[in-house]
Formats: sequence, structure tokens, C-alpha cells
Amino acid sequence: EEARLRALHELIQAALDRPELTGPDARGLADLRRLEATALVDDQPALIERIGRAPLSYVLRQPPDAIARHAQLVDPLPGRHEARVRTGQTGEQRWWVEVGARDRPGLLATVTAALAAAGLDVTGAVVATWHDGAAIEAFTVHGAAAPDAAALERAIEHGFGAAPTAPALPDVEVAFDNVASPWHTVCEVRTADRPALLHDVAAVFDAAGTSVVAATATSGDDLVVDRFELTDRDGAKLAPAHQDAISRYLREGVTPPRRRFGRRQSVRA
Repeated sequence: EEARLRALHELIQAALDRPELTGPDARGLADLRRLEATALVDDQPALIERIGRAPLSYVLRQPPDAIARHAQLVDPLPGRHEARVRTGQTGEQRWWVEVGARDRPGLLATVTAALAAAGLDVTGAVVATWHDGAAIEAFTVHGAAAPDAAALERAIEHGFGAAPTAPALPDVEVAFDNVASPWHTVCEVRTADRPALLHDVAAVFDAAGTSVVAATATSGDDLVVDRFELTDRDGAKLAPAHQDAISRYLREGVTPPRRRFGRRQSVRA
């Protein structure tokens, strides 16, 4: 019990040392965005509650209108095998794609595989999950044609349960930080931009037995810098074994699981 209390004290101290999590500027901005988003949902209690419980890091990265749309996308909570997709245009051959689903292992890899198959190049992404299992994945994409929301829904739902694969990515630079967040391991990925990169990195995370709690993906000048907040399947920070597994899968790639005697052998760290 004393060890648990000591660990809890350390987590609280780590949070207090992060102004972006506890500082008045961040809190004030988050409160303002929640208030503005709440005004857009017509006093619906369930949506207001969901906006109020949205993760802070997510609220700080999204405008109020997007937060309101996202709350509507996961209310009521999607079924276990259901995906909800909305799309819109932001510029010439540029679109936003928002996906609502229940959180599950490999969700980001499944969604980004569907985007890649549709010929959509992800230029930005924000991922957030709620304690009740609701998950939002919001992307800005580049593509020659408007995304087909219904087709993406079918592709994502068809991909549920499939084992993601990825080629070797030896040029990727990866760094882990177990101090920056009191709850998650922060993983920063840097590499040259290329098609389906976000999917391949997400497939590596899934193969290593980790979960993406939050993500911010950006690209520019042919350089991609993606920041992920990761946990193991039990919700804890990543142990060295998980970090080593991610580095190994980045170097070697993720191959389809082999079948032996009628049973699927999964690749796990």
C-alpha cells in the first residue's frame, strides 16, 4: 500500500510539473473550447457530458466545431463492429475525415489502412479515447476525389479483427519518454514522408502489443513528426520490452501471422 501511495504521489507531482496539463492558460483555453462546443449541441445532456469528459490534450488540439461534431459521432456509443464516418472538404483536393468507433487494439492501423486503400494520403491526424471506450480519429487527407464515407465505413468494419502488416522502416527515428506524461509513454516518430506511413507505424504499435491513446500526426517539407501517447494492453506505461519490440518491428517489419495446424499464430512482444 505504501508503494502504491508513493507511485500515486509521483504521478501527481509529474502532472503538476506540466503547465500544458495544469497551467491556467491551458485550462482556460480548454474550458473556453468546451463551452463553445457545448453551445453547438443544442443543450443535449449526453453530448454536453461527453464534451466535458473529452481528454484535455485532444480539446487543446481541436476547434470547438470539430469537438461538437465528434461528440455527436460517438453518441450513442457505436457497436463493437460499427464504424461511423463523416467527411468534408477543406481545400483543393484536401478533405477532413472523421471516424467514430469503439476503442480496440489496432484501431488506428485499421482506419489508416482503409484510408490508404482509398487513395487518401494522411497529412494530419488527431486521436482521442474516452473512458467509456468511445474513440475518435480525425484526419486531414489529400486525394484526387472526395472520400466516400459509406465505402470507408464498410472498409473499416471489414478490417476489424484483421492483423495489420507493415514493411520494414529502418530509416524511422523513434524516441520514448516515460516522464513527459504522468499516465502514458510518449513516443515521437521522425522520418521522411511517404504513402501509408501512419498506417505502417500504427501496425507496428499493434504488433508490439501497445495501444494508441492519443496521437498528433503532422507532415511538411517531406518530414513527418508524429507524437503518440501509448500504453500497454493493461493501460500502463510501456516497459523496456515493449519499447524494444516497437524498435524491432520498425527495423524488421510486421508480417502476416502464420497458421499452424489450423490455429493462427499471432506476433506479439
